[in-house]
Amino acid sequence: MTVIFACRDDPCPVKLNLSAGAYRTEEGKPLVLEVVRKAEQQLANDLSCDKGYLPIDGLADFNKLSAKLILGDDSRKTSNE
Repeated sequence: MTVIFACRDDPCPVKLNLSAGAYRTEEGKPLVLEVVRKAEQQLANDLSCDKGYLPIDGLADFNKLSAKLILGDDSRKTSNE
C-alpha cells in the first residue's frame, strides 16, 4: 500500500499527508509548515546569504557529491579530472 492510500485510509482525525510536494489545508489553501517558516526566517536574517545566481554549471561541490552518491566512490566521473 502506498503512503498516499495509507494516509487516506487512516481513521485518525489528526493527520497530515506529507507524501506530496505541496501541502494544503482542508479548505484547499496552501499549508506552509512551521519548520519551513523558521528556515526562511533564518535565511532572511543571514546577511552572508545573497540572492545571486549560481554559475551555469551549478554548484561545483553539489555536483561532485551528487555524482559520488549516484555513481559510487570508485567512479572516474567523481574524481578531480
